[in-house]
Amino acid sequence: MPEPSITLSAKPSNNDDPIELVAGLSTEALERCLFRANRHTEVGNRLLAFYLNDMQVRGIHQQCGYRSAVHYAVERLDMHRRRAQMLVAVGSALLKLRTIFDTTPATHSDIPVSGEQRFMT
Repeated sequence: MPEPSITLSAKPSNNDDPIELVAGLSTEALERCLFRANRHTEVGNRLLAFYLNDMQVRGIHQQCGYRSAVHYAVERLDMHRRRAQMLVAVGSALLKLRTIFDTTPATHSDIPVSGEQRFMT
């Protein structure tokens, strides 16, 4: 006997669309959800890397009362220290790669707010 479908909803603290978790999806629908979640994770990691590095380079962490962008991520974003260190390093590498392949400096507008991904894909 198949398990009943269960739907869980969560309203994010910002203005993003609510997240729905639905158990009992078909194989195809489940795979689509997994691929979408993986893509969101990739984009989220690039955003975190870019902005944490920017925070570090510009010294914004000091304005927020933290010793480094890593310290900020650990305390404010509840992130593991090693992950924060890796993200700052990746953010720096992304900008270096951008400089190698493109003479146009990277800006925050290079990372679109929509699902479209143009920056370092």
